Amino acid sequence: MTGRQPIPASLARELMLESGYRCAVPTCRTVEPLDIEHIDEYATVKKHEFSNMIERTSITTHDSSIVVTWR
Repeated sequence: MTGRQPIPASLARELMLESGYRCAVPTCRTVEPLDIEHIDEYATVKKHEFSNMIERTSITTHDSSIVVTWR
């Protein structure tokens, strides 16, 4: 156990709604499977915030230089 708090369901829903239930990376837009990721590592920020999270597909690796700017 890492001591990391779970992502609140309301935050997960908000992220899914924002991304349209798709990967938020514009060049991907895959529908499933999806994971919620922290933009800045959780180990650094130690909190779940909408402005620091993104919905991404869990089956592909995206270039870490991709910047999502609509937040």
